[in-house]
Amino acid sequence: MTGRSARGRTRPLRARERWLSRLGRVRDGHVGGGQGSPKARNDSGSVTVTMLGVIVVLVLLAGVIVTYARTAIDTERTRLAADQAALAAASVLLGSSAQPGSSPCALAATTAERNGARVTSCVVRSTSVQVAVTRAAPLGREARGLARAGAPEGRGP
Repeated sequence: MTGRSARGRTRPLRARERWLSRLGRVRDGHVGGGQGSPKARNDSGSVTVTMLGVIVVLVLLAGVIVTYARTAIDTERTRLAADQAALAAASVLLGSSAQPGSSPCALAATTAERNGARVTSCVVRSTSVQVAVTRAAPLGREARGLARAGAPEGRGP
C-alpha cells in the first residue's frame, strides 16, 4: 500500500496508517478522513488536559494524606500530654514529687500546658489520678486524651 506525502510523491504507509485505512479512517494520507469528514477531530492538547487532571487529583490526595497525618500526630501528642500530666499529678499524690505540698490537679494543668494542651477534667482518687486533656487539631477540631496514673486501686504508698 502506498500513500501521498506532503510533496505529492507516493510513500509506503506506516503500520498505524495501514491499520486505520482498513477501518476506513485514512483518506489522502491523513487520519480522520479530511477536514470536512464527520470522523475528523482535533486531538491536539488532549494529553495536556488529561495530565492536568491527574496532577489535580494527586495534589488533592496529597492534601488529604497530610491532613490525616497531622490529625494522627496531634492525637498522639494529646495522649502523651495526658500521660505526662497524670504522671505528674500521681507523683504529688504518692509523695514522690519534686514539688511537695502542691495540688495534684494544679501540677497536671501546668504539665499539660507545657505540652500544648489544657486539662478538661482531673479526678483524684485515693491512690490514683485520672486526667483528661484537649488540644487544637487541624480543621478546627480538638484532639482529646485521657490518662490514669498512680498505684493500683486498693494499694497505697
